[in-house]
Amino acid sequence: MAILRKVVEACVGVTMGLMAAQASAGVVTINFTGNGGLKSGNNMVFTSGGVSVTVTAGALALNGETNITSRIGQYSEGLGNSTNYSYTTTEKVCPSGKSSCKDKDKVNKTVIKNVTDNDHAVDNVMEDGHGVREFLKLDFAGLNVQILNIDFGYHDKNDAATVNINNNSTTIYGGKADPITNFSSYSATNLYWILAGMNSGGGSSDWKLKSITFSFEDPNSGPNPQEDVPAPAALSLLGLGLTGLGFVRRRRG
Repeated sequence: MAILRKVVEACVGVTMGLMAAQASAGVVTINFTGNGGLKSGNNMVFTSGGVSVTVTAGALALNGETNITSRIGQYSEGLGNSTNYSYTTTEKVCPSGKSSCKDKDKVNKTVIKNVTDNDHAVDNVMEDGHGVREFLKLDFAGLNVQILNIDFGYHDKNDAATVNINNNSTTIYGGKADPITNFSSYSATNLYWILAGMNSGGGSSDWKLKSITFSFEDPNSGPNPQEDVPAPAALSLLGLGLTGLGFVRRRRG
């Protein structure tokens, strides 16, 4: 009888542990504002509520741009991005050996132009039909999170942002860079890209990332035991344990 009682109590204990693990989650807000200025590198690490996120500045080529180099910056309005790049174009120049000539005598020459970004916001850096689309990538180091809110600093009512997941291929938000809460339905993930969008006036948006709020499963709750025993099974196990305890008490009576 003592053995039966121990088995039943173990069932109850395991079930309650599973249910607690299923319910174990957290909500965290990370504030990115500060006075760190423009960094020499492209990433910074932030930690809050026991969760760390690495924010990396980068940019996408829009028309064959090369030598893309981004630097991250931290300001009182939030995180920004400064990206330099190069592009190849054709110019009309005087023939070799001539410092001046008539337009009709000029010849085509391929040249490489280097663009320096002096704007520290996240934006689309454009010049003569060439440019890059800046972004900030959020990496939660393997922890799957669900973003609940994204807030921006240094922006106006026309500025826009795009939020992508799945290796930057799936858009879960595209619209104004106001506080974002209305994301498309998606599964929690550990990587997010927040990109500059085109504003409602057709021009480039520019903003800084002020803060994010997200929910997550508690990483200290164990190796996802809820995946091994679904909730209905856990409840059945609990019921079996309680029934067994009742049987033990009746036998003692």
